[in-house]
Amino acid sequence: MGEVKTMTVQHLSGHAFAAKGGSNHYAIIDGGSEGQPAGAQGPMEMILAALGSCSGGDVVEILKKKRQDVRRFSVQLSGERAEDHPRVYKKIHMKFIIHGKNVERAAAERAIELSLTKYCSINGMLSKVVDITHDYELHEWDAETEHVSG
Repeated sequence: MGEVKTMTVQHLSGHAFAAKGGSNHYAIIDGGSEGQPAGAQGPMEMILAALGSCSGGDVVEILKKKRQDVRRFSVQLSGERAEDHPRVYKKIHMKFIIHGKNVERAAAERAIELSLTKYCSINGMLSKVVDITHDYELHEWDAETEHVSG
């Protein structure tokens, strides 16, 4: 049998919940109540966050193993939801943004490919039912001023 993960979701108020996993860390999730703004990220935003952090962690680790000098990294995600309930994601787009010194384009492309086709469990699960697309930006880091150029 594979690894088993656990999560307890405790109701706080309205649509707000505290989620505590086996790692003993909490996350607050709030879908918002009618007429009230959400006090935290909602469940559907958390799905995007899970996908971005899962794949992003893979990409950063792969680039590190390839001895690429990544200085800053982020993933921007957008999800298009169905109009009718249960309002699932129909499409998700991921944009990987890599800032570094002399990061090789081929290394970045391969790291993203490996994450999305082999390592990221969240992508492996979601891509069976959601059209997931991606692109990336590679920015050179200016060593003299320690900022991104271009």
